[in-house]
Amino acid sequence: VNLVKEKNPTTSVLVVDKCTYAANPNNISKSVEYLKEDICNVTADDLGDYDYLVNFAAESHVDNSIKDGKPFVKTNVEGTYNLLELARKNPKLQKFVQISTDEVYGDLDLLDIDASFEQNFLYPSSYYSATKASADMLVYSCGHTFGLPYVITRTCNNFGVNQHSEKFIPTIM
Repeated sequence: VNLVKEKNPTTSVLVVDKCTYAANPNNISKSVEYLKEDICNVTADDLGDYDYLVNFAAESHVDNSIKDGKPFVKTNVEGTYNLLELARKNPKLQKFVQISTDEVYGDLDLLDIDASFEQNFLYPSSYYSATKASADMLVYSCGHTFGLPYVITRTCNNFGVNQHSEKFIPTIM
């Protein structure tokens, strides 16, 4: 799930997803609009009017990134750039929300345990984590240069109903 525009009397949600091998469009709630599209190709016309853009999009399997990093660069870096360009030109934008990962901090032995996570340096250790760190830096620079209102979250192992079996939590369960 990549972009959000939720449907209820005051809000609507638009889910933009290219539906790769790990996705199933039948898992998308019928209460939201759905656009099957790659975030690298989505346009302002595709998105319509929106106040918030939430970027959940990512190639996210670390082992796959080690085998072939190119899809990770395309989606995680180029796709984020495209979304930022659209968002910064939207005069109604309230917030760009970048869903990142704790993986950008690298291995635990590199962390300063006395510092908050936000004070730690980024030491990504795979193409996946490097492309997510790159995307975060694009968001930061867009905020700095263009005044884009943003927040970056660095969560660990997001989980949802019907998540693909290769992901960490379904694998250990």
